[in-house]
This record gives sequence, C-alpha cells and structure tokens, in this order.
Amino acid sequence: MQPKNKSWVTGVAFGFLKPLVPMTVLVLGVLAVFKNAWPSGNGYDNAGNIDSFTNNGTLSGTTGNGLDNTSTGNIGTLTNNGIISSGSGAGVNNSGTVGTLTNSVTGIIPGATAGVKNNITGTIGSLTNSGIISGGASHGVENFGTISTITNSGTGTISGSPYGISNATSGTIATLTNSGTISGVSDGIFSSGIITTLTNSGTISGREVGVFNSGIIGTLTNTGTILGGISNT
Repeated sequence: MQPKNKSWVTGVAFGFLKPLVPMTVLVLGVLAVFKNAWPSGNGYDNAGNIDSFTNNGTLSGTTGNGLDNTSTGNIGTLTNNGIISSGSGAGVNNSGTVGTLTNSVTGIIPGATAGVKNNITGTIGSLTNSGIISGGASHGVENFGTISTITNSGTGTISGSPYGISNATSGTIATLTNSGTISGVSDGIFSSGIITTLTNSGTISGREVGVFNSGIIGTLTNTGTILGGISNT
C-alpha cells in the first residue's frame, strides 16, 4: 500500500491531481502534463502545498514550464536527480514559495528560456546546484524575487544566454557562493538588484564581463577566477 498523501509516478503519466492536503510527490519515470492546479502546457502545475517533491526521472513541459509553482503554491523541499525540462518556458518557474531547491550531481534543468526562474512574488530559501542548470534563450538562474542562498558547488554548472545568473532590479539574493562554474554568453553574473554577499572560489566567466553590477553588492570575495573581470557601475 502506498503511503497516505503521497503521489508516486513510476511510468509515463498524463493526468490531473488536486489534493486537499499537503503531499509528497516522487517521480520515477516520465512525467508530462500532470497537475496539482489546472490544465496547461506545463509538466507539473502546483497551486497547493507539497511537503516534498523529488524527481528521479524525466519531468517535461509540452509547451510551457517543466515545473510551475504558482503564487499560491508552496513546496517545502524540491529535489531533482533527473531531468526537468520545458517546452517553451523555464525548467522550474516559481511564483510562490520553495523552501529548498536542490539539483543534485545527476540533475539537469534545461529551460527553453531560463533554467530556474524566480518571479517577483517568488521566494526560494536555498538553491543548491551540483549538476547542470542551463537557459536556452535566457539565463541559467533568473531572479526577480527573493532568494536567501544560492550555492553552486564544485561539480555544478550554471549557464545561460545572455547571463549565467541574472538578478533583476527587484531581485534580492542574500548569499551567492560559487565553487563550480557560472558562465554567460554575455555576462557570468548580471545584477541590477541586491546581492548581500558574493563569494567565488570557482570560475565565473562572460564573453563581455564576468560580474556586472549596477545594483548593490555588499561584499565580494574572490579566490577563484573571474574571466572578463568585474564591472561596477
């Protein structure tokens, strides 16, 4: 018997799910167009409460985002050990609250636009990457809201076009730590918002600028490599 309030997907799934209580989601196979909200072209829509969401398979949006967490959505822990991809949007699109987002060493989040997008109403407690997060026609990580901590570990790669990580004017990142690789076609990191602490012991690179700041960076510490240098305007 499956545990109560848990959703287990082990094969190829197309469907609709709207639970009345917080639940746990475990994806083991291929998941496309599965709902905790309403029909759309997203791989998984959430407008409710999910304690734990773990993807060990493939989660794919047909025409939208891979995983879309709406403004009323709350995900306690989101862990990706497989692939979360989008049809035409972001790999992970957040307008609600995500406590912990972990992309493991086997995890891949490729977005047609951004890999991970945190909108102006979105809050992410911690984003930890040891795998690959990439943006196709946009940034690897795109932030308009609030992210307490971004940690890109030694095995982690965050890349995008034009920016590896983009922090908009409305965006706040309390702590950004990189010991892996952050790269952008234009800039590795672009920020017009607030980054309280930026620490690099890995590689940050951009064809134009490694780190571009027109906002506020409280403390920047570099013991690694920043290719393209730093522009503070």
